[in-house]
Amino acid sequence: MFLDYFIENFLIVYLLEIGAALAGTYYLRKASPPVAYSWLFVVYLWLVVLVETLGFYPAFNYFNDFAYMPFLKDSVFERNSWLYNSFKIVGFIILYIFFITHLQNKNSQRIFTWVTVFFLLSAVLNLILTDVFFERSSAYSFVTGTFILLTLIFVYYFELLKSDKILYFYKSLVFYISVGLLLWHVTITPLFIYNKYFTSASPEFVKLHSTILNICNYFLYSLYIIAFIICASNKKSTPNFTHFIKH
Repeated sequence: MFLDYFIENFLIVYLLEIGAALAGTYYLRKASPPVAYSWLFVVYLWLVVLVETLGFYPAFNYFNDFAYMPFLKDSVFERNSWLYNSFKIVGFIILYIFFITHLQNKNSQRIFTWVTVFFLLSAVLNLILTDVFFERSSAYSFVTGTFILLTLIFVYYFELLKSDKILYFYKSLVFYISVGLLLWHVTITPLFIYNKYFTSASPEFVKLHSTILNICNYFLYSLYIIAFIICASNKKSTPNFTHFIKH
Protein backbone atom coordinates (compact mmCIF):
# COMPACT_ATOMS: atom_id res chain seq x y z
CA MET A 1 0.00 0.00 0.00
CA PHE A 2 1.02 3.59 -0.61
CA LEU A 3 0.95 4.49 3.09
CA ASP A 4 3.33 1.66 3.98
CA TYR A 5 5.65 2.69 1.13
CA PHE A 6 5.57 6.33 2.26
CA ILE A 7 6.25 5.54 5.92
CA GLU A 8 9.10 3.17 5.13
CA ASN A 9 10.89 5.38 2.63
CA PHE A 10 9.98 9.04 3.11
CA LEU A 11 8.26 9.78 6.41
CA ILE A 12 11.34 10.88 8.40
CA VAL A 13 12.68 13.15 5.65
CA TYR A 14 9.22 14.59 5.01
CA LEU A 15 8.73 15.42 8.69
CA LEU A 16 12.19 17.03 8.84
CA GLU A 17 11.35 19.16 5.80
CA ILE A 18 8.15 20.35 7.47
CA GLY A 19 10.08 20.86 10.71
CA ALA A 20 12.66 23.03 8.93
CA ALA A 21 9.95 25.16 7.31
CA LEU A 22 8.17 25.56 10.68
CA ALA A 23 11.47 26.40 12.40
CA GLY A 24 12.12 29.02 9.73
CA THR A 25 8.69 30.54 10.31
CA TYR A 26 9.40 30.55 14.06
CA TYR A 27 12.71 32.32 13.39
CA LEU A 28 10.99 35.04 11.35
CA ARG A 29 8.55 35.66 14.20
CA LYS A 30 11.15 35.70 16.98
CA ALA A 31 14.20 37.36 15.41
CA SER A 32 14.46 41.12 15.95
CA PRO A 33 15.12 41.83 13.16
CA PRO A 34 15.65 38.66 11.09
CA VAL A 35 18.63 38.39 8.76
CA ALA A 36 18.02 40.19 5.49
CA TYR A 37 16.04 38.12 2.99
CA SER A 38 15.76 35.20 5.41
CA TRP A 39 12.05 35.22 4.54
CA LEU A 40 13.05 34.23 1.02
CA PHE A 41 14.82 31.13 2.29
CA VAL A 42 11.81 30.23 4.44
CA VAL A 43 9.62 30.55 1.33
CA TYR A 44 12.04 28.17 -0.37
CA LEU A 45 11.62 25.63 2.47
CA TRP A 46 7.83 25.77 2.25
CA LEU A 47 8.13 25.36 -1.51
CA VAL A 48 10.19 22.21 -0.88
CA VAL A 49 7.38 20.87 1.31
CA LEU A 50 4.77 21.68 -1.34
CA VAL A 51 6.74 20.08 -4.18
CA GLU A 52 7.53 16.98 -2.12
CA THR A 53 3.85 16.63 -1.22
CA LEU A 54 2.70 16.92 -4.83
CA GLY A 55 5.57 14.73 -5.96
CA PHE A 56 4.08 11.66 -4.30
CA TYR A 57 1.26 11.40 -6.83
CA PRO A 58 2.98 8.87 -9.17
CA ALA A 59 3.56 6.46 -6.28
CA PHE A 60 0.02 7.06 -5.04
CA ASN A 61 -1.36 6.27 -8.50
CA TYR A 62 0.84 3.20 -8.85
CA PHE A 63 -0.35 1.64 -5.60
CA ASN A 64 -3.98 2.50 -6.38
CA ASP A 65 -3.84 1.54 -10.05
CA PHE A 66 -4.83 5.09 -11.07
CA ALA A 67 -8.26 4.66 -9.45
CA TYR A 68 -8.34 8.29 -8.29
CA MET A 69 -6.49 9.94 -11.19
CA PRO A 70 -7.26 7.85 -14.29
CA PHE A 71 -6.72 10.88 -16.55
CA LEU A 72 -2.99 10.77 -15.78
CA LYS A 73 -2.45 7.20 -16.94
CA ASP A 74 -0.29 7.02 -20.08
CA SER A 75 -0.07 10.83 -20.20
CA VAL A 76 3.08 12.95 -20.11
CA PHE A 77 2.20 13.83 -16.52
CA GLU A 78 2.14 10.20 -15.36
CA ARG A 79 5.62 10.74 -13.91
CA ASN A 80 6.66 13.69 -11.74
CA SER A 81 9.82 14.60 -13.67
CA TRP A 82 8.17 17.80 -14.96
CA LEU A 83 7.51 18.92 -11.40
CA TYR A 84 11.04 18.37 -10.09
CA ASN A 85 12.68 19.72 -13.24
CA SER A 86 10.69 22.93 -12.83
CA PHE A 87 11.46 23.10 -9.12
CA LYS A 88 15.21 22.67 -9.70
CA ILE A 89 15.31 25.88 -11.71
CA VAL A 90 13.09 27.87 -9.37
CA GLY A 91 14.87 26.54 -6.27
CA PHE A 92 18.35 27.37 -7.51
CA ILE A 93 17.31 30.88 -8.50
CA ILE A 94 15.84 31.52 -5.03
CA LEU A 95 19.07 30.31 -3.42
CA TYR A 96 21.17 32.46 -5.76
CA ILE A 97 19.17 35.57 -4.90
CA PHE A 98 19.45 34.78 -1.19
CA PHE A 99 23.25 34.53 -1.28
CA ILE A 100 23.72 37.41 -3.74
CA THR A 101 21.98 39.74 -1.28
CA HIS A 102 24.56 38.76 1.36
CA LEU A 103 27.60 39.54 -0.78
CA GLN A 104 29.28 42.82 0.11
CA ASN A 105 31.13 43.36 -3.17
CA LYS A 106 28.91 45.11 -5.72
CA ASN A 107 30.83 43.69 -8.67
CA SER A 108 30.31 40.17 -7.36
CA GLN A 109 26.61 40.90 -6.97
CA ARG A 110 26.35 42.11 -10.58
CA ILE A 111 28.31 39.15 -11.94
CA PHE A 112 26.21 36.58 -10.12
CA THR A 113 23.01 38.38 -11.11
CA TRP A 114 23.95 37.89 -14.76
CA VAL A 115 25.02 34.32 -14.03
CA THR A 116 21.55 33.74 -12.55
CA VAL A 117 19.95 35.06 -15.74
CA PHE A 118 22.21 32.79 -17.81
CA PHE A 119 21.28 29.78 -15.71
CA LEU A 120 17.56 30.50 -16.03
CA LEU A 121 17.70 30.86 -19.82
CA SER A 122 20.03 27.92 -20.43
CA ALA A 123 18.15 25.58 -18.07
CA VAL A 124 14.80 26.42 -19.69
CA LEU A 125 16.29 25.94 -23.17
CA ASN A 126 17.71 22.59 -22.10
CA LEU A 127 14.24 21.44 -21.06
CA ILE A 128 12.68 22.73 -24.29
CA LEU A 129 15.29 21.34 -26.70
CA THR A 130 15.66 17.90 -25.10
CA ASP A 131 13.26 15.19 -23.98
CA VAL A 132 14.14 15.35 -20.28
CA PHE A 133 11.30 17.57 -19.04
CA PHE A 134 8.70 14.81 -18.83
CA GLU A 135 10.99 11.79 -18.98
CA ARG A 136 13.75 12.09 -16.35
CA SER A 137 15.61 14.41 -14.03
CA SER A 138 17.61 17.08 -15.81
CA ALA A 139 21.29 16.49 -15.11
CA TYR A 140 22.15 19.82 -16.76
CA SER A 141 19.98 21.86 -14.39
CA PHE A 142 21.26 20.08 -11.32
CA VAL A 143 24.98 19.94 -12.16
CA THR A 144 25.19 23.47 -13.61
CA GLY A 145 23.01 24.85 -10.85
CA THR A 146 25.16 23.16 -8.22
CA PHE A 147 28.40 24.48 -9.73
CA ILE A 148 27.07 28.06 -9.69
CA LEU A 149 25.72 27.68 -6.15
CA LEU A 150 29.00 26.31 -4.79
CA THR A 151 30.95 29.09 -6.50
CA LEU A 152 28.61 31.65 -4.95
CA ILE A 153 29.03 30.08 -1.50
CA PHE A 154 32.83 30.11 -1.80
CA VAL A 155 32.74 33.80 -2.74
CA TYR A 156 30.58 34.39 0.33
CA TYR A 157 33.16 32.52 2.47
CA PHE A 158 35.99 34.58 0.98
CA GLU A 159 34.22 37.81 1.93
CA LEU A 160 33.45 36.37 5.36
CA LEU A 161 37.14 35.65 5.96
CA LYS A 162 38.07 39.23 5.06
CA SER A 163 35.60 40.79 7.49
CA ASP A 164 35.08 40.86 11.24
CA LYS A 165 31.99 38.71 10.76
CA ILE A 166 34.25 35.68 10.92
CA LEU A 167 34.50 36.25 14.68
CA TYR A 168 30.78 35.55 15.03
CA PHE A 169 30.22 33.06 12.22
CA TYR A 170 28.61 30.59 14.63
CA LYS A 171 25.77 33.09 15.13
CA SER A 172 25.19 33.66 11.42
CA LEU A 173 22.13 32.01 9.89
CA VAL A 174 23.58 32.47 6.41
CA PHE A 175 26.70 30.55 7.42
CA TYR A 176 24.68 27.56 8.69
CA ILE A 177 22.59 27.53 5.53
CA SER A 178 25.71 27.68 3.35
CA VAL A 179 27.37 24.76 5.17
CA GLY A 180 24.29 22.59 4.78
CA LEU A 181 23.95 23.33 1.08
CA LEU A 182 27.67 22.91 0.44
CA LEU A 183 27.93 19.47 2.06
CA TRP A 184 24.62 18.27 0.60
CA HIS A 185 25.47 19.23 -2.98
CA VAL A 186 29.07 17.99 -2.85
CA THR A 187 27.81 14.59 -1.68
CA ILE A 188 24.73 14.26 -3.87
CA THR A 189 25.96 15.64 -7.21
CA PRO A 190 27.96 12.51 -8.20
CA LEU A 191 24.80 10.45 -7.71
CA PHE A 192 22.82 12.70 -10.04
CA ILE A 193 25.55 12.57 -12.69
CA TYR A 194 24.98 8.80 -12.83
CA ASN A 195 21.21 9.12 -12.48
CA LYS A 196 20.67 7.10 -15.66
CA TYR A 197 21.48 3.98 -13.64
CA PHE A 198 18.56 4.69 -11.28
CA THR A 199 16.45 1.89 -12.77
CA SER A 200 15.12 -1.49 -11.77
CA ALA A 201 18.00 -3.00 -13.74
CA SER A 202 20.48 -1.58 -11.20
CA PRO A 203 19.00 -2.33 -7.76
CA GLU A 204 22.36 -1.90 -6.03
CA PHE A 205 22.70 1.67 -7.33
CA VAL A 206 19.09 2.44 -6.45
CA LYS A 207 19.68 1.28 -2.87
CA LEU A 208 22.96 3.21 -2.60
CA HIS A 209 21.35 6.32 -4.07
CA SER A 210 18.40 6.18 -1.66
CA THR A 211 20.56 5.53 1.39
CA ILE A 212 22.99 8.39 0.72
CA LEU A 213 20.20 10.77 -0.23
CA ASN A 214 18.27 10.01 2.97
CA ILE A 215 21.35 10.47 5.18
CA CYS A 216 22.15 13.79 3.49
CA ASN A 217 18.56 14.96 3.89
CA TYR A 218 18.56 14.00 7.56
CA PHE A 219 21.67 16.11 8.06
CA LEU A 220 20.53 19.05 5.93
CA TYR A 221 17.10 19.63 7.42
CA SER A 222 18.22 18.86 10.97
CA LEU A 223 20.92 21.52 10.54
CA TYR A 224 18.33 24.02 9.31
CA ILE A 225 16.10 23.36 12.32
CA ILE A 226 18.98 23.77 14.76
CA ALA A 227 20.25 26.90 12.98
CA PHE A 228 16.88 28.64 13.05
CA ILE A 229 16.42 27.90 16.74
CA ILE A 230 19.95 29.00 17.67
CA CYS A 231 19.79 32.20 15.63
CA ALA A 232 16.32 33.08 16.85
CA SER A 233 17.45 32.81 20.48
CA ASN A 234 20.73 34.65 19.87
CA LYS A 235 19.27 37.66 18.14
CA LYS A 236 18.00 39.55 21.16
CA SER A 237 21.00 38.68 23.31
CA THR A 238 23.58 39.98 20.82
CA PRO A 239 23.34 43.80 20.78
CA ASN A 240 26.02 44.37 18.12
CA PHE A 241 24.86 41.60 15.82
CA THR A 242 23.05 44.05 13.53
CA HIS A 243 26.27 44.58 11.58
CA PHE A 244 25.66 41.14 10.10
CA ILE A 245 22.57 42.42 8.36
CA LYS A 246 22.96 43.80 4.88
CA HIS A 247 20.49 46.60 4.19
